[in-house]
Amino acid sequence: MFGIEMFHVNAGGRYEMHNRVTVLDPGRAIAWEPSQYSPEGVLEGGGWF
Repeated sequence: MFGIEMFHVNAGGRYEMHNRVTVLDPGRAIAWEPSQYSPEGVLEGGGWF
């Protein structure tokens, strides 16, 4: 997991993403699923990686 702060005018300004790492092969590959926490505290994926 890693978190980042994002900014997009059409998304209301600043928001946070909490990304779940799905592939980690040091020196070769990394992939992640963009996610956000719901108001209930559940991590929900963004549908792409």
